[in-house]
Amino acid sequence: MDEINLDPRSYLDRQTIHLLFEILNIKLTHGIDFQSFYDIFQVASESLEINEQNLDSIDDFIHVKIIDIFCKNFIRGFSKLIIELGFEHFLFDEI
Repeated sequence: MDEINLDPRSYLDRQTIHLLFEILNIKLTHGIDFQSFYDIFQVASESLEINEQNLDSIDDFIHVKIIDIFCKNFIRGFSKLIIELGFEHFLFDEI
């Protein structure tokens, strides 16, 4: 198998996605196991069709744009929850 040299600024490996999964405690908070979580990112990454190398074997890598979209939506959802709970002052107070 040929070695894959992907731009580390554009792709994240499985270990990095697992770290995100653990930090956000996805299994407990959403009931999703890691493989299912990773599969969602993988499908989304493949759908971008931005794999400049057109590799069939980049299944172990997720494009950083997918993580960017996920993080923005995660923060947006969390902020909405904070506002709905009446704690919006925490969002706007400076630390």
